Amino acid sequence: MASPQSPTAQRSADRPKQWLVPVTAEVLLKAKRAPGGEKIVLHSHVADRITMVGKVAAKEETATATQYQLEDPTGTVTIRDYRDKRAAVQVEVGQEVRVVGQARVHDGPATLSIMFLAPAQEDEAEFHATEVEYVAWKLENTTATILNFLSPEKSVEAGVKRAAADANATTPAKKQPKAALRDEVLAFLRTAPSEKGYSVAEVQKKFADIPGDQVRAALVELEDETDAYTTLDRDHFAAMEA
Repeated sequence: MASPQSPTAQRSADRPKQWLVPVTAEVLLKAKRAPGGEKIVLHSHVADRITMVGKVAAKEETATATQYQLEDPTGTVTIRDYRDKRAAVQVEVGQEVRVVGQARVHDGPATLSIMFLAPAQEDEAEFHATEVEYVAWKLENTTATILNFLSPEKSVEAGVKRAAADANATTPAKKQPKAALRDEVLAFLRTAPSEKGYSVAEVQKKFADIPGDQVRAALVELEDETDAYTTLDRDHFAAMEA
């Protein structure tokens, strides 16, 4: 008799993976609408959640949202924050920020609906630009990378499945953390007092009776299942909204 799945495991089994994709303004402005919806296509793949680093060029308060013009060396894009203004981090014109959000195309260029927004760290823009180039190269040169998207095209989807099968045939399966630990870590992330979430060290301290590598593995698994995402850097995690 099969063992029951945790709510998190069951929910993740019922949906495709969605990965965080780094972009520049130019990449976002050139994005096309995906077939059958408002999501965007980047490097021939459907993208949902993206991240960008840029400087706030303009800020406008409306009845329903705070709208920003975010610029980087490649261009300027519109991003909108529909979240509760009392809980959101406040940023001002001239600040360099990191934004994570959902990209959509309606009638004009793609826009970004904010999920996370915070001042960028020193040198973050430079590192982000390198990451954008690497991900673009990876997607355009191999179907074996399933790090970022699921393609709407059947031929690409089949190639990804074949590549995953080949990888499983040659790479030993990694031991997955227990579902109970994953759920407890997710519950703890949801208690974070700010959008930056918790550092890995803080999460490991919370679960001090469990080996640190298992706690980190639980965080990575939550990120893989899009129940959590990194914020300030690879050592800070926050929970997606339930």
